Amino acid sequence: MVRVSPFGLLVLGVALGSCGHRQDAGGATARIDSARATPSETTFSFPWSYYFPVEEVEVGDYRVDWVALRPPHVTLTRGDPDSPVRYPCNEPVVARDTVDITCPATPIGSIRIAGSFTSLIDAADTADIEHQVLLIGAVTIESGGRTVFSKRVQFTYWQGE
Repeated sequence: MVRVSPFGLLVLGVALGSCGHRQDAGGATARIDSARATPSETTFSFPWSYYFPVEEVEVGDYRVDWVALRPPHVTLTRGDPDSPVRYPCNEPVVARDTVDITCPATPIGSIRIAGSFTSLIDAADTADIEHQVLLIGAVTIESGGRTVFSKRVQFTYWQGE
């Protein structure tokens, strides 16, 4: 017969919890090996406000104005630049080396941005990075089973008001 003590279970739980998948405050999931990780590798808080494409992203009369990672949405304008409309996106995958967001239901089709940050900036340090290219990714727009737009695009960051 095996006897298990509460202290033994606690030690086992701590040991098992020291490695594996972690989710940080920014929602990013990463596999961390705590035996080799430095404190800076165990946390990642990304600037989550607005990302504006540097190059034009247009399909028909619609233009992508900006993308927000939290809450996830894309903003499009049609014709009049003073009449932007927001469309919801799926929860993005955001990690140190990955930004992947899909907005499946827009008038121009499903919009996907798959890329990465150009540098790792803590969310608290956003004042010095506004209007700088902070995200680069492949923008793909599919409609009716066809790719109607595909281009590598740079995005600048803006904190918002």
